[in-house]
Amino acid sequence: MSQNNVKGRKFIWHHINGLDSADVEFLRTQFQFHVLDFEDLAQTNSIPKLDVYKHYLFAVFHIPRFSDGGRIITDDIEIFLGSEYLVTVTKRPFDALERFFLRASRNPKFRADVMGRDPAYLLYRILRVLFTQSHDVVEELMTHVTKVEDGVYNERDRATTLELARIRRNVLFLRTSLDPERVMLGNMITMEREYLPPEAHVYFDDVRDILDSMWAASDNIKQIIDGLFEVNEALLTHRTNEVMSIFTAIAAAFMPPTLVAGLYGMNVPWLPFIQHPLVVALLLIISFFTTFCLFYLFQHRPYGHTVAPEHSR
Repeated sequence: MSQNNVKGRKFIWHHINGLDSADVEFLRTQFQFHVLDFEDLAQTNSIPKLDVYKHYLFAVFHIPRFSDGGRIITDDIEIFLGSEYLVTVTKRPFDALERFFLRASRNPKFRADVMGRDPAYLLYRILRVLFTQSHDVVEELMTHVTKVEDGVYNERDRATTLELARIRRNVLFLRTSLDPERVMLGNMITMEREYLPPEAHVYFDDVRDILDSMWAASDNIKQIIDGLFEVNEALLTHRTNEVMSIFTAIAAAFMPPTLVAGLYGMNVPWLPFIQHPLVVALLLIISFFTTFCLFYLFQHRPYGHTVAPEHSR
């Protein structure tokens, strides 16, 4: 059982940092939560959610972070908010949340600060800490974008394209969690319940401002990545065209000597100058000279011309 609690002035904060069967039984006996809420606790929720009841609310927030493989993933935090309690449940310990809980349990001054009002205010302080830390995810994404932008214009290889795809996947995944959470906080701001006093609305609006800034930054990153994808595809196409042009030039340049060699390689007596080796050698020289000229023209062919603008008098 991983349940711990801290007593505030008017309520108790129950914190579970590794849900097991004993913790579920504790919640069933101590609180009258809906059976559907326990089903949500037992499974991984793919999207954030908010269920509002008469005497409490149940919310699932997704806290984004980078995995060891460089992919953005989210950790779920399930929250039960009542007028006399706050219950936070995580499947694994969050470093930021664990530090916050230890500080509240060991530091009386800090505990009086965060737990001296009501459970809604404590929930605000917890969400603010978690999402403020998650803002580093957006900043790291922007750093990745800056690095891959240099690769698009300088390297133009398969690794750059794969990195663009990874960043796009991370941005889209981040936005799928941020958007419903912004809606959830908007609902909590306008909600009128005994466990959500009117003075708490301004605090949850502050948390939504953090999510809005993350959403705006992720939208900018998405637009940059979309533009870099188009530039990368254009540069790769141009590079492919250049390679194909070189192969076409080589193939066209070797056509004259190939034709001469093919004709005079046949054992037929009617070919001109077959009895004059010097003439045949001259034809080969001419064909190789033609090859060089064709190759030179292909390499230095103009792609277009620019008309100089006329100056107005």
